[in-house]
Amino acid sequence: MAKNICMGIYCIRNTINGKRFIGQTWKTQGFVKRFAKHKYLLRRGGHHNTHLQHSWDKYGEKVFVFEILEVCDQKTTKTKLTSREQYWANFYDSFNSQKGYNKGYIVESRAGYIQGPHSEDTKRRLREAAPRGENSPHWGKHPTEETRKKMSEAAKNRFVSVETRNKISSSNVGKHYKWGSHTDATKMRISAALTGEKAPASKLTWQMVRKIREKYLTDNYSYAELAKEYGVTKPTIGYIIRNITWREDNNE
Repeated sequence: MAKNICMGIYCIRNTINGKRFIGQTWKTQGFVKRFAKHKYLLRRGGHHNTHLQHSWDKYGEKVFVFEILEVCDQKTTKTKLTSREQYWANFYDSFNSQKGYNKGYIVESRAGYIQGPHSEDTKRRLREAAPRGENSPHWGKHPTEETRKKMSEAAKNRFVSVETRNKISSSNVGKHYKWGSHTDATKMRISAALTGEKAPASKLTWQMVRKIREKYLTDNYSYAELAKEYGVTKPTIGYIIRNITWREDNNE
């Protein structure tokens, strides 16, 4: 069976640090086409997995290899394929940020970003899958004195008293500000505050955006189909896929 029509489990491996991103390819999509799509997004700096993208940018394309872990029969169900992806993710511990690039602890939650509240069964599986005690990546780690001071200062400045707000309001009476008078840093903060879900005219949420990216990676949806399903334009979908808008690194 030719690799471009195979379905199964693959990984993107960093040959420097050994970290892996585990994924699956479904039906006629094939490994070759899936690998090409990952490369396309990574080369453009728009991959939905920011951990993998940052590593790609840091080490360079030549450091990464695409490997087939398991080839599945064409009659394999989606549920079975997902269970095999879960097996390999657990095998390589790719949900551990020290060993891999996958997010979450259950493959199903990454693939669908489960809409609505988790079921009790899902909550139980998440608790069981999460590393605890010495297995936790945060085990034995404590913030430095400098970090604690920064956290303390940030907490002190988090709230503004009524008296201070009144003073600020009074000092601004009669003043008219123009966009050109803002510093670059202020412009960036204003822009960040009016993007994504915070934008007054936004039709999308982060949950919907991540779902769009996941659907596009399955190769079963075109820009036009996704635009129609979510009530936005094709350029909007393109910007999302290329991580030009709704950037994951701005949401972390």
